[in-house]
Amino acid sequence: MVVSENGGSSSRSYFYGWADLDASTFQRIGVIARRAPDGSPRFNFPQRYWLDPKVSMDWSCEINAQVETLAVNILATFKSTRLPSGQHKEVAGAFAELFLCSMPEDGGCIPRQVIRSWLRTLRD
Repeated sequence: MVVSENGGSSSRSYFYGWADLDASTFQRIGVIARRAPDGSPRFNFPQRYWLDPKVSMDWSCEINAQVETLAVNILATFKSTRLPSGQHKEVAGAFAELFLCSMPEDGGCIPRQVIRSWLRTLRD
C-alpha cells in the first residue's frame, strides 16, 4: 500500500526529497517517511502523541511501540474519523500492520486518499 517510485530498478523506494519533509506536503500528499544518513526516521509531520515518553515514531517490519506511536500520530491527523470509544488502539494496530510494517526500510509515502479510503472501510 506504500507508493513506490520504481519498478525495482533502483534501491530508492520513493522520489520525495528532504525538501518535501514539511507540513504542506503532508496536507497535499500524505505521509512521507525517509531514513536520514544516520538511519534515524524523518517525517513530513511532527510527533504530537507519545504512547511512552521514551518512544519516538518509526516504521519496521514488525509491530512495536515505535510503529504503534507512528500509527497513532498519523491517524490522529484525520480528525473527521469517528471511531467507537476504545477502538483507537485496535485501529492503530491494524493500520500499522497494513501500512507501516510493509513500508520499505528506506521509507515511502502513504497518500492521504489511501488513508481516508481505508478509514471509510472501517465505518462501513
